[in-house]
Amino acid sequence: MTTTIQGVGWAPASNTFAASPNWIRLDDPSLGLVAGYTIDRGRSFELDRTDAGTAKIEIFDRNGVLDPTNAGGPYLAQLQPLKQAGIALYDPIAAAWNTIFRGYIEDYDYSLDQAQNVMKLTLSLVDGFGILSAAKMYPDGTFGDDPATAIPQSAAVGNVFFADAVVNARCTQVLGNLGWPTSLQRIFTGNVVLQAFPYTPGESVLTVLQDAADAEFPGVANVYMDRQGILAWHGRFARFTPVGVSTSTSWDFRHYKCGDYAACVANVNTVPIRTFQWNRGWSKVRNYALATPQGIADAAVAGQVSKDTTSIGLYGIQSWDAQNLLLKGSRTGANVANPNAEAKLYSNYIRDNYATPLNRITSLVFGTPPPNHIRAAKLWTFLTHADISDMIDVTVSHPGGGGFNNSSFYIEGLHYTARPLAPGLTAVVDVELSLDVSPVGFYTNFAGTVYDPTTQ
Repeated sequence: MTTTIQGVGWAPASNTFAASPNWIRLDDPSLGLVAGYTIDRGRSFELDRTDAGTAKIEIFDRNGVLDPTNAGGPYLAQLQPLKQAGIALYDPIAAAWNTIFRGYIEDYDYSLDQAQNVMKLTLSLVDGFGILSAAKMYPDGTFGDDPATAIPQSAAVGNVFFADAVVNARCTQVLGNLGWPTSLQRIFTGNVVLQAFPYTPGESVLTVLQDAADAEFPGVANVYMDRQGILAWHGRFARFTPVGVSTSTSWDFRHYKCGDYAACVANVNTVPIRTFQWNRGWSKVRNYALATPQGIADAAVAGQVSKDTTSIGLYGIQSWDAQNLLLKGSRTGANVANPNAEAKLYSNYIRDNYATPLNRITSLVFGTPPPNHIRAAKLWTFLTHADISDMIDVTVSHPGGGGFNNSSFYIEGLHYTARPLAPGLTAVVDVELSLDVSPVGFYTNFAGTVYDPTTQ
């Protein structure tokens, strides 16, 4: 057992919320179990909420090591759902393991081959979002605040009531109610105050966290599980000024460069792209936007609309809305007690940034380099450390002229495929990483609160 994940890790003897469990390496060469894995994390479109991350691990069990019907199996009593599991990728140049997924075993799916020589097992993993979305809140005092403090009190009776709070306080409160380890959360301060709100019984802990992010700035603020299994709640300025935010927090923000062969030769920090495709289309245009706070007067809703008539003339109406945000106002500045004005910033932002198509990358793929590749060390660092919300610059030359010249994108999603994991080797034979990205150009035009290093 180890205290860090090596390869495909499993913690059968540790409880679900153990911050530092004891890990067993399932792909240890002596076991010969793991045939490969896939990982999917993040979101494909930056205005969507981030989804739960998942992983699938393929196992060939010839000796009944992980067979719950084998009375002599070494882990018979420990083959239970929600055991912690994770995946670390080995950097052969730095000689180090780096975690790229941490979560929980959701399902053990078994199938017996026709010759009955091999039991095939698929471990389905889900990250912490699985637990947060499954944790439903009921009005028994476990979650929220005392409903007697609600005004009117009748609104809180029979519901899970949360009083007015700044966004980070509400997030840490509901996580504390759940018992989520403080060492596995990184909640930024945020820039708004949330309204008191009664959640109906059965709403999840994840909903509270996502509602807080939407109130902070829909799509721009983000809540996700990072590659190390830490719950990350990022306010708006993690996008608008990431370097400043990372300097004032413990966020390990990284800025990478990638490109074609010429770009790799020209810049020692550039990692090679395996597959590159891009698009300039209509589907992501948004030119007719509406953002409203919870409780807005009906007569005031029309004033919350922002639209670009030129864009509508070119592309037709492409709508976006974020309604009934739990927004009471900003923490500082002119909108402290003006949720309508704060929400209007959001619809203005959509109009100002999404009314015109931008160049979007639809396929950005990287893979294991040959040992003697000119940028092998940089590529391995990237493959083992890249995460949601990191930035990557792309340089690619096109035939006949044109191309992407140091164009900047945010990483929104990561998708790993690794197979096979060769017995006897410490590293995978081949790993491929595909990214979902969004143009950084969307985050340079925001007429809102000036960045304050005390709030993120």
